[in-house]
Amino acid sequence: ALFLRGAGYLRSVKVTALRADFSVSNILAVNAPLEVNSADCSQVEMCRFKGSPVKASQLRCRRGSGLEETPEHVACRSCDAGAVQLWDGGTSCRPCPKPWELCNTTHFKVPEGFMVSPSNLSKTFFCRNAKACQGGDMPAMSTPMCADGYVGDGCVSCNQATHATADNSVVSCVKCAASDDK
Repeated sequence: ALFLRGAGYLRSVKVTALRADFSVSNILAVNAPLEVNSADCSQVEMCRFKGSPVKASQLRCRRGSGLEETPEHVACRSCDAGAVQLWDGGTSCRPCPKPWELCNTTHFKVPEGFMVSPSNLSKTFFCRNAKACQGGDMPAMSTPMCADGYVGDGCVSCNQATHATADNSVVSCVKCAASDDK
């Protein structure tokens, strides 16, 4: 840990923690302002900066942690129950998308018949054709949100490169026959 004492202003602090056994646990500026221009805390369990006051323009947290800011400290802290932060380098814990089968600070699963926009976890879609949405597993995406041949929000469109609409009343996509153009 780096400890600083005294009056004055500390600028251009750049911290990159690369080893998981290294903890940027407390970087203190007692009775002095602290400005952290960038700190990558995505590989450490806990990261906290204290000052009077303190501000950080770019603080990257590890998966499962989000940014916590008060006038006295800036920290990466574990997301609360019911919240998730999926990516190393992220900054915000987001509410778990609903409905969900499983949700913890680093992972969630949505059931069949629903999909979540991977770029915006607050967007959950009910799928008119439940078979088009097989649920999903983030961040692994070992189960894609849309079944093969389906794309878009709510998996309502067919992947035009490989599939076509089979029925106009219910969104149903069928695989196109391969052509033998020689």
